[in-house]
Amino acid sequence: MEIFRELAVKVNGLESAKGSGCIYELSNESGKKYILTAQHCLSSDKQKRVFNHEDLENIEIYDFDEERINIFKIHIPENPELDFAIIEARSSKTYKKISIKHPKRGLEYTFFGFPKYLQNDLDSGELLEGYISEVKKSTITLQHHSGALSDADNDAIDNTKGFSGSGIYCEEDDTYCLIGILIELRGKGAHGKLVGININEINQFLLEKKLEKLYPYELQDFGLHLQLLLKDEDSKLQAIFRKRFSQYIIDLSPNYFHEKLKEKIFLPYNENGNVINSKIWQGWLRFLLYISLRNQKIVNLDNINEYVFVEEPTSSRNRFYFTEEKRMANFVKHLYGSTYKDIRNNDLIFVNSEKFYGSKTPTFNDIHQIIQNIDDPYLFESGIDISNPNELKKVKVIHLDYLVDQIEDELLSCLELNKSLIEIEKSCIQCLEKIFKEFEVVNP
Repeated sequence: MEIFRELAVKVNGLESAKGSGCIYELSNESGKKYILTAQHCLSSDKQKRVFNHEDLENIEIYDFDEERINIFKIHIPENPELDFAIIEARSSKTYKKISIKHPKRGLEYTFFGFPKYLQNDLDSGELLEGYISEVKKSTITLQHHSGALSDADNDAIDNTKGFSGSGIYCEEDDTYCLIGILIELRGKGAHGKLVGININEINQFLLEKKLEKLYPYELQDFGLHLQLLLKDEDSKLQAIFRKRFSQYIIDLSPNYFHEKLKEKIFLPYNENGNVINSKIWQGWLRFLLYISLRNQKIVNLDNINEYVFVEEPTSSRNRFYFTEEKRMANFVKHLYGSTYKDIRNNDLIFVNSEKFYGSKTPTFNDIHQIIQNIDDPYLFESGIDISNPNELKKVKVIHLDYLVDQIEDELLSCLELNKSLIEIEKSCIQCLEKIFKEFEVVNP
């Protein structure tokens, strides 16, 4: 519950407008944040779309520690039915970072706000919980766990006044995710129903306004994953990777790959895959570092397709996947399933996973033995006969851990010879060059 308190804000709008809101930390050096709230928390005039400098001075936003947050600009949709506001704010204070998630029916939710009936209490905030009963393009319907929000006096509106604008959260894999903003009761709250704005609608609005979108924190920057990647590395490799990351991996973020590849980050393809799993992005970052070392080039938005497939057209034979599978045979079966139409003859398929057993670089004969036992309905329905040598695409599969092991062996040899940091870097480059040259030999 503490995280909801830390991200919650009190909103004192114009005239008598009041409500709640939540902080979205944009994680940049300027101290910029978004405050998300309902439009009617800022003004009693629900048609008001523009807020001038004087308005910004008069609207007060306080965090849970009663520290006032400076308002820079307010953005509100033209459509008055979309009752939400995005406030660009500034604060030297750093708040907890939160992920976002597309809301789904049945998800358990939590929201925390400052209801009117607690305004004079020492603790003026309260948390309510329930589940999502309906999801639409713009809105989500919430069902309060305890049923009706009104009592015998039918005072649901008074009981919930002040909660408007609260961030609606769900828990996913021990991570709290923002899924929407509370805006109103439904049917006067008699059945415990409330309405919120879908976080997808908010992101679409930000996109149209050319403002920074809301992303899961784990997708914003490879820097977070770099620290985890380096955690168990030797200090010499740490120094090499830090230098390579800061000088050679430019303008690339996890979200860039997520936006481009979507479900194709995973094998098998999975549009509901857990994209905030840091193991996925540690793998991508390690692969980018190896590519940059091997080629002695900066890797950026302009040339990424030369080194790994992101989108067509591409000149790269490299494809990179994350899998939940623990054995190469199962991974290969997925590769020769619905993915088959996407891969090309002589592609190099790199795979990353949490755990993996068995060969990390199966031969083509190994793969051929595996695919003899594949009976995938997709292949049959598509008229693809992988048992026919003329239709069989020959690909090489390499687990990322194979590269890790080879670099580790090279490092140990260097340390035994007391090589300098510069010499170790050169040895790693030569090691990667040799490995990739062997991989890139075309199958007959």
